[in-house]
Amino acid sequence: MPYSQWKLIFESEKKESAQKVMNQCLKLIPRPAMNISLSPYHKGGYEGNFYFYHDEKNEWSQSVLEVIDFGQRIGGSWVLTGTILDSPSGVLSKEIPHTRIKATGLIWASWQLTQEMNT
Repeated sequence: MPYSQWKLIFESEKKESAQKVMNQCLKLIPRPAMNISLSPYHKGGYEGNFYFYHDEKNEWSQSVLEVIDFGQRIGGSWVLTGTILDSPSGVLSKEIPHTRIKATGLIWASWQLTQEMNT
């Protein structure tokens, strides 16, 4: 089953503030997130991690479009990386010119779409 792994970095000094921003981001995406975690980030602030399952009945291209859509709900000017055919990924950073991040306090985000979960 395809799934996407997400990482969000928040510039918050308090965990409660980072949790509030992460909740705002998750509300923008029309799918329940799995294995949500929030922990101190080694460069300061907080790091949120979670993943989404994508419908295994869909074509791979539909899952790719879906994860890009989820990302655009958080912000614009994602840099797409990885191999589109089997492991696409994207990065959003306030350091990238013309980036639009919708949640104040979110400074960096990434996703990676994988064809099936390792168990």
